[in-house]
Amino acid sequence: EALSRIAAKGDEEALLDYLLDEEGKYGDWDRAIMDILASAKERYPSAKEALRITFQGILARLRDVLSSLHPQITQERCVAAAYGLLCLVTAHESFLWAGLSLASATEARASAMALLRSLD
Repeated sequence: EALSRIAAKGDEEALLDYLLDEEGKYGDWDRAIMDILASAKERYPSAKEALRITFQGILARLRDVLSSLHPQITQERCVAAAYGLLCLVTAHESFLWAGLSLASATEARASAMALLRSLD
């Protein structure tokens, strides 16, 4: 739902605010889902297929948002950028959990923006 609202706004800043929010604005539910997805492979190997489907769904939603923000860009490039964003976000969450300072959010956001700018 949040990604659909962001796509409707056509706002890259809102996308980055949602994906890389150091203040927890994207909500406990979204954070819990990402935490489960990040840790499930060790804890629940039988959930592999469900996780694959979930990750594919997240990637498809991000691709759709990027396609709406950059309609001139091919689907293949939007998929590649969506994958990069998802990897960055999941790694960033892990780094924050491990104790990296919130200042690392600045670097994460700059990396994500560089990825988005590559679509221009």
